[in-house]
Amino acid sequence: MLKCLSLFILIFISGCMQTFNSNTGDEGLVGNCVDSSLINLRAAYSVLRTECMSCHTGYHNSWVNNCTDQEWIDTGQVISGDITNSNLLIRMKNFSPPGDMPLSSPQVSSNDYSTLQTWISGM
Repeated sequence: MLKCLSLFILIFISGCMQTFNSNTGDEGLVGNCVDSSLINLRAAYSVLRTECMSCHTGYHNSWVNNCTDQEWIDTGQVISGDITNSNLLIRMKNFSPPGDMPLSSPQVSSNDYSTLQTWISGM
Protein backbone atom coordinates (compact mmCIF):
# COMPACT_ATOMS: atom_id res chain seq x y z
CA MET A 1 0.00 0.00 0.00
CA LEU A 2 2.82 2.39 0.91
CA LYS A 3 4.57 1.62 -2.38
CA CYS A 4 1.42 2.44 -4.38
CA LEU A 5 0.96 5.70 -2.51
CA SER A 6 4.60 6.63 -3.07
CA LEU A 7 4.29 5.88 -6.77
CA PHE A 8 1.14 7.96 -7.04
CA ILE A 9 2.80 10.92 -5.32
CA LEU A 10 5.85 10.64 -7.57
CA ILE A 11 3.70 10.61 -10.72
CA PHE A 12 1.60 13.51 -9.46
CA ILE A 13 4.64 15.65 -8.64
CA SER A 14 6.43 14.87 -11.91
CA GLY A 15 3.32 15.85 -13.89
CA CYS A 16 3.83 19.51 -12.90
CA MET A 17 0.07 19.98 -12.91
CA GLN A 18 0.05 20.61 -16.68
CA THR A 19 -3.38 19.99 -18.18
CA PHE A 20 -2.36 19.67 -21.83
CA ASN A 21 0.47 18.77 -24.16
CA SER A 22 0.13 19.82 -27.77
CA ASN A 23 1.99 16.72 -28.95
CA THR A 24 -0.70 14.40 -27.65
CA GLY A 25 -3.63 16.14 -29.27
CA ASP A 26 -5.35 16.85 -25.98
CA GLU A 27 -5.04 20.62 -26.27
CA GLY A 28 -8.83 20.62 -26.58
CA LEU A 29 -8.96 20.33 -22.79
CA VAL A 30 -7.83 23.94 -22.56
CA GLY A 31 -10.72 26.35 -22.87
CA ASN A 32 -10.90 29.19 -25.33
CA CYS A 33 -10.05 32.30 -23.32
CA VAL A 34 -11.36 34.74 -25.93
CA ASP A 35 -14.48 36.69 -25.00
CA SER A 36 -17.43 35.47 -27.07
CA SER A 37 -18.26 39.04 -28.10
CA LEU A 38 -14.97 39.27 -30.02
CA ILE A 39 -16.25 37.38 -33.05
CA ASN A 40 -13.28 37.91 -35.39
CA LEU A 41 -10.68 37.10 -32.75
CA ARG A 42 -12.64 34.05 -31.61
CA ALA A 43 -12.79 32.72 -35.19
CA ALA A 44 -9.09 33.45 -35.73
CA TYR A 45 -8.18 31.80 -32.42
CA SER A 46 -9.98 28.66 -33.55
CA VAL A 47 -7.96 28.57 -36.79
CA LEU A 48 -4.68 29.22 -34.98
CA ARG A 49 -5.43 26.57 -32.40
CA THR A 50 -6.13 23.97 -35.09
CA GLU A 51 -3.50 24.95 -37.63
CA CYS A 52 -0.61 26.19 -35.45
CA MET A 53 -0.93 25.42 -31.76
CA SER A 54 -1.84 21.80 -32.40
CA CYS A 55 1.61 21.04 -33.89
CA HIS A 56 4.13 23.49 -32.53
CA THR A 57 5.60 23.20 -29.09
CA GLY A 58 7.44 25.73 -26.98
CA TYR A 59 6.87 29.26 -28.28
CA HIS A 60 3.54 28.48 -29.94
CA ASN A 61 2.20 26.92 -26.75
CA SER A 62 2.30 30.40 -25.23
CA TRP A 63 -0.21 31.55 -27.87
CA VAL A 64 -2.98 29.80 -25.94
CA ASN A 65 -2.75 32.69 -23.44
CA ASN A 66 -3.31 35.44 -26.04
CA CYS A 67 -6.94 36.31 -25.33
CA THR A 68 -7.16 39.83 -26.75
CA ASP A 69 -6.13 41.61 -29.93
CA GLN A 70 -3.62 43.63 -27.93
CA GLU A 71 -1.96 40.49 -26.58
CA TRP A 72 -1.51 39.25 -30.16
CA ILE A 73 -0.13 42.62 -31.23
CA ASP A 74 2.29 42.56 -28.28
CA THR A 75 3.73 39.24 -29.52
CA GLY A 76 4.81 40.94 -32.74
CA GLN A 77 2.93 38.35 -34.79
CA VAL A 78 0.26 40.76 -36.03
CA ILE A 79 0.13 44.43 -36.90
CA SER A 80 -3.26 45.99 -36.29
CA GLY A 81 -5.07 46.48 -39.61
CA ASP A 82 -2.06 45.37 -41.69
CA ILE A 83 -2.48 41.98 -43.36
CA THR A 84 0.45 42.60 -45.72
CA ASN A 85 3.11 43.02 -43.02
CA SER A 86 1.75 40.84 -40.21
CA ASN A 87 4.35 38.16 -39.55
CA LEU A 88 1.70 35.54 -38.78
CA LEU A 89 0.27 35.73 -42.31
CA ILE A 90 3.69 36.04 -43.94
CA ARG A 91 4.78 32.81 -42.24
CA MET A 92 1.63 30.95 -43.31
CA LYS A 93 1.79 31.75 -47.02
CA ASN A 94 4.59 32.49 -49.46
CA PHE A 95 7.35 31.89 -46.95
CA SER A 96 10.34 29.99 -48.20
CA PRO A 97 12.33 28.28 -47.13
CA PRO A 98 10.95 26.11 -45.60
CA GLY A 99 7.55 26.74 -47.24
CA ASP A 100 3.93 27.45 -46.44
CA MET A 101 2.57 26.35 -43.08
CA PRO A 102 1.74 23.86 -41.91
CA LEU A 103 4.66 22.05 -43.49
CA SER A 104 3.65 18.44 -43.00
CA SER A 105 -0.10 18.87 -43.44
CA PRO A 106 -2.43 20.24 -46.05
CA GLN A 107 -1.98 23.99 -46.30
CA VAL A 108 -4.30 26.32 -44.44
CA SER A 109 -7.55 26.51 -46.37
CA SER A 110 -8.44 29.72 -48.17
CA ASN A 111 -11.43 30.09 -45.81
CA ASP A 112 -9.23 29.80 -42.73
CA TYR A 113 -6.66 32.18 -44.20
CA SER A 114 -9.45 34.64 -44.98
CA THR A 115 -10.65 34.35 -41.37
CA LEU A 116 -7.20 35.43 -40.18
CA GLN A 117 -7.10 38.29 -42.67
CA THR A 118 -10.54 39.50 -41.56
CA TRP A 119 -9.44 39.43 -37.92
CA ILE A 120 -6.22 41.39 -38.50
CA SER A 121 -7.74 43.92 -40.91
CA GLY A 122 -10.60 44.56 -38.47
CA MET A 123 -8.38 45.31 -35.47
